[in-house]
Amino acid sequence: MSDINYFDPREYVRGLQQIFISDSKRIGFLFGAGTSYAVKNGASEKSRVPGILKMTEDIVNEISSKSSLFKTALEKIQIELKNDNLEPTIEHLLSNITQKHIIVGGESLCGLDKAAWAELKKQIEDKIKTIVSVHKQKSDYMDNFTHGDFALWIKNAGRKEAVEIFTTNYDYLFEIGLEHNDVPYYDGFIGSYYPFFFSSSVEDLQFLPMITKLWKLHGSLGWEYDENSRKITRTLPDDSNIMVYPSFLKYDNSKKQPYVSFMDRLSNFIKKDDGVLFVCGYSFGDYHINDVLNTALEKSNTSHLVVFYYDKYRKEGETFYGLDDDCEIKKIALSNRKLSVYGMNSAIIGGKYGIWKLKSRIREDEDAVLLDLFFEDKYSEEGYLPKNAFTRIKSIDYDNSKKLWESLKTNSIIDEKGILSKDYQEELKKYKFDAPFSDVEKDIIYTIDYHKDWNGEGEFKLSDFSYFINFLQNLNSEDYIKKIGRKNASR
Repeated sequence: MSDINYFDPREYVRGLQQIFISDSKRIGFLFGAGTSYAVKNGASEKSRVPGILKMTEDIVNEISSKSSLFKTALEKIQIELKNDNLEPTIEHLLSNITQKHIIVGGESLCGLDKAAWAELKKQIEDKIKTIVSVHKQKSDYMDNFTHGDFALWIKNAGRKEAVEIFTTNYDYLFEIGLEHNDVPYYDGFIGSYYPFFFSSSVEDLQFLPMITKLWKLHGSLGWEYDENSRKITRTLPDDSNIMVYPSFLKYDNSKKQPYVSFMDRLSNFIKKDDGVLFVCGYSFGDYHINDVLNTALEKSNTSHLVVFYYDKYRKEGETFYGLDDDCEIKKIALSNRKLSVYGMNSAIIGGKYGIWKLKSRIREDEDAVLLDLFFEDKYSEEGYLPKNAFTRIKSIDYDNSKKLWESLKTNSIIDEKGILSKDYQEELKKYKFDAPFSDVEKDIIYTIDYHKDWNGEGEFKLSDFSYFINFLQNLNSEDYIKKIGRKNASR
């Protein structure tokens, strides 16, 4: 059996801190469906959009329940996609349906004629519009949601080069976050009365160089193709239009924009030296995007991809991590040293797979609150440690805790469950424990268990989009900069 690799999260987070605080690297983001599902603690869930697999399941079930003909057709398409080693997502379904609508002619396929295929496509698009139109409830979450926090980070970071955002999401969450926080951005469309996509402005970044860029790779609400002008136009947010890519790119060259320009822009961002593309909420299920990423990395000398991969899932009451399995992103990362994947339990860095593990206990000169921003000791999850317990444990002397514990057990002052009698508070004072009794009682137990069984393993929390954005926000704090030794960090 080969040796297991271990990665200390503190070492790699220091590198992230340097990238975000300094201006030495160009920064871009690729956001997938997982970012639209993320909701920070205590915030409204009305901004949440289900993931692509859940969305697909819900739409297929609803349409199938109302039409046996459509149900049969969708079942056959799903089988075709699986035979081609494709995940039967809503985008792949639309692509297949579009193909059949074009080639069916005057005959029928899977029991559907040309008009029926058009109707099936329309029904799916209508369902997508309904699901992703969370902007209609924006008043319920606009003042406190993750995308708004991300926009605030952009606003306060003051970077020399504009941040570029690539997203596969159709919803308006990034637009809402940016506009609500007065962050100017450009999405490739020009005009006020009837905005249209202008490809030259995407290819030449001298156009609005310092404005945040938002490129929507898979289409968006509010987009439509104007048959008369043969242009992609953008309508008002409350209009019922949606354009989903790349469902029909193979069949109509006039409709390849803005997809082609955005994919070229993604490639060029990576190929240009000294760039870092941070990937969040993207499952690497789009082979077009994967190919662009791989090809661009091969042609770049110094650019790098950092993937925050939320891979935690539950099955039959147990917790598993996707990066531990044989998944697509794992295959890609193991063969490309320029692509790092940070899962929750493990990571792939420099082409090597390893487990997250702190090499040493928290030190006296190390701020436990900073560590809590990106890493959770496994005992916290299992109930050994309360939230933010690192701070309290650091301040408790282990030898004193152990002596007190042994004394209490010897004198039958503590029962088998570790509960201390209230009659023995004076015993606590002898060992200089001045905190309230209940906290001391817990900390004695936690401290001893922590030191006795501690192995440094835990979860890397930045793989969760909401934690990642919270981490970014803290980087804008002067107190945080001082704590990590960057008082004079240039902006």
